[in-house]
Amino acid sequence: MNTKDYKEVQELEKKEYQAPELAIENLTKALYESNQKLARVMRERDDIFSNISHDLRSPITTIHNSLEYLLEQKDLSKEEISETLNIMYKRTLTLEHMVENIFLLTKLKSSNQLFSFKNVPIGSFLEDLFYQRMVEQKYSERKLMINIPMDFPYSANIDIDYLTRAIDNLLENALKASKKDDIISLEALLLDDFHIKEIVKTQSDGTCISDKDIDVFIHSNPGTAYCYIKIWNTGSIMTQDMISHIFERTYTAQNARTPSSKSGIGLGLTICRSIIEKHEGKIWCTSIPTEEKCIFNILLPVYSM
Repeated sequence: MNTKDYKEVQELEKKEYQAPELAIENLTKALYESNQKLARVMRERDDIFSNISHDLRSPITTIHNSLEYLLEQKDLSKEEISETLNIMYKRTLTLEHMVENIFLLTKLKSSNQLFSFKNVPIGSFLEDLFYQRMVEQKYSERKLMINIPMDFPYSANIDIDYLTRAIDNLLENALKASKKDDIISLEALLLDDFHIKEIVKTQSDGTCISDKDIDVFIHSNPGTAYCYIKIWNTGSIMTQDMISHIFERTYTAQNARTPSSKSGIGLGLTICRSIIEKHEGKIWCTSIPTEEKCIFNILLPVYSM
């Protein structure tokens, strides 16, 4: 390379070099925030593993002890054997349900290909689902109510199976959190941006969503109409701390939704949130202690049919 060529290469390198877009202090701040986020994710992962280990231990211990009992006791009656096997069977179902939820949540977080969306009349979908549940024996001691306008000509782009699972999960939570003769209600109506904000304002004292949260959600879907779905029950009260953490995978607070329930990994509501978000919707929780009422609120984008 001669002197002329060398100088041309130097000039080219100078032109290609550009100063960093971010100042050192901004880069340091960004690195700090990234490290904080990574640390939080690692803590959540550790908490999840700890909670899963704790929750798996109980049914496994019961099954193990039951097997030992059957093997060691040679003169058991048919009734005793049947009772022990029934205990083992119930614990096996608990394990199966827990593993299924863990697997489902992992799939929901990692893939969009699980969903098969269809344009469905949302009012008819909710009515059919609710009336099917009304005839189930487990709801026989509750007062089930539904309030959906007769003329509701709107459709939503939904995965029927997954949205059914989310609504079912919320109804079953309402069942567990309520007592005999308490109310479980499903309501739906059409809302625009303004009325969504008004509802959030009226719930401001006992909710896990802020005006800023709802503004960000609305601005991400400008001009969209929403079906506002409200599933609520009487007979339960949640504190602000419970409401703030109710959808977190690592939340294990005693009495979060069911007064007699034990602490657990609580993936059901986390799964609900994941499903609603995959539908480009929003879900949040509200508690009204003076009325002993707990409300789960859902917004789903809808279109005129």
